[in-house]
Amino acid sequence: MRFEATLFLIIATFVSVVEPHKLPKLLFGIRGGEAVYTLPDNEIELNLVAHKEEINVNSLDDYFHGSCPSLDINTKGYNVGSYVLPDFNIEFRASKGDELVQVTSEPLLAPAECERIISLAEEHFKGNWTKLPSGRFEIAGSWVKDIPPVKEYFNDLLQKKLFPALAGLFPEVVKDASDLRIQSAYIFKYTPETGEKTDMHMDSSLLSFTILLNDPLEFEGGGTFYESIDEHGEIVTMEKGMVCFRPAGLRHRGQPITCGERYVIGGFVTVASESGCEHTRQLLTRGTKALAEGNTGRAKDLFEMAKNCCPDFSETYMSYAHCLRKFGDLEGAQQSYKAAFEANPRNADSAFMVGVMYGERGNDEDAMIWYKLATKLNEFDGDAWYRQGLVYSRRGMTMEEREMYQKAIDVQPNHADAHCNMGCSFGEAGDVVNEIKYYEKALQIEPENADALNNAKACYYYRGVDAYQAGDLDGALKNFDRILNGIAPGEPSVLAAYNAVLKEKLEKESQ
Repeated sequence: MRFEATLFLIIATFVSVVEPHKLPKLLFGIRGGEAVYTLPDNEIELNLVAHKEEINVNSLDDYFHGSCPSLDINTKGYNVGSYVLPDFNIEFRASKGDELVQVTSEPLLAPAECERIISLAEEHFKGNWTKLPSGRFEIAGSWVKDIPPVKEYFNDLLQKKLFPALAGLFPEVVKDASDLRIQSAYIFKYTPETGEKTDMHMDSSLLSFTILLNDPLEFEGGGTFYESIDEHGEIVTMEKGMVCFRPAGLRHRGQPITCGERYVIGGFVTVASESGCEHTRQLLTRGTKALAEGNTGRAKDLFEMAKNCCPDFSETYMSYAHCLRKFGDLEGAQQSYKAAFEANPRNADSAFMVGVMYGERGNDEDAMIWYKLATKLNEFDGDAWYRQGLVYSRRGMTMEEREMYQKAIDVQPNHADAHCNMGCSFGEAGDVVNEIKYYEKALQIEPENADALNNAKACYYYRGVDAYQAGDLDGALKNFDRILNGIAPGEPSVLAAYNAVLKEKLEKESQ
């Protein structure tokens, strides 16, 4: 479920044990003060091992790396204010101040280059694009490494344009372009049907870039929303061939489009040298892995170290709170979620989780305050709308309950629980037609949804009984058959009812 997965997007790495060697103490400056935190030598070593292993694994994809020509480009910078990055916060700002989102002033890729990439991708998929998950959503697309002609073209762009641009924009972070490595790269095809949006997230790398491959006149909507730009966040848009370069630790989401098609390439980049090791991210990655393996104590220690390394970074508190929740420390988890919100008051995910914690402890009134704050910060948060519906349901406020479920469905059409509970709401009002409709939709989205299965089974069963009592044997058989063929195959009581009605029908037809 949503709150059991870290909100810090991670590409899992497996850490090997190596013989430790003497390393200097690593000091992390705490933003706004003179205090420092010293990460233990053995943890520095393990972070470096994980960093090296990450580079080695990614090298198997055979993306370009090596010497690059220098490249001067003009960019427009977007100010992210006091947003704190998990790693290299000072170094990034030494290059660009607070204007950490950098968009090329002119297209970096020529129109013919963009069109060629789209053509190669379309030829590869032949109209049948695969999908890549992005949080709770799926988007039509693929990893660039899996499309050989696009990868070949992409490698040339890395050497001649993309890596040189990154090195020129962030020289305090990228000492030499030859140190840059692609961690992963994707090509997305956004449509209203197959790529509505992405979750708010950060990328699991040090640097990121996004390339717009087609003309904005070919679609409506789109762009990338950054929650830290200006007072309420801002959607950054580009022209065909333009590129957005940024630190990967900035929270953002892909905006939905309402018509047309939008093609983009995204790349996640790391620095191969030891000096490029992202110690906070590696601690979070290792903590997440430990938590998934059931080693909760170790995960807690790693998340605590991540907090100490970067005490103003919201996601360290989120990960720590998830861990405390696993421990059963609900009070501590709630306080840590609140600390995450205090570190970044635009983080709708932390507001949502504070609401969840209040709700789990039976405090609907305070839970509702935080759910509403979450949807104010992120109108696309289907879970927050859904949980408001649950509160209204417990209060007996049916119309408000349905309104919240509908908002959840509008922003997240694949929200199976919202469809299921909408069905329950109609069922309680005696509207069986709509009740069934929403159960069926929930099962279409999530065939194993237990609540939808149980409710649909009961609904069809009693409809079958009512039909039988009204003398409509065909109607009874139809309802029982829907249960036996999909909802609960072989259910003994339903099978017995079906056989009894069928026998009676056949006897009547033989008279």
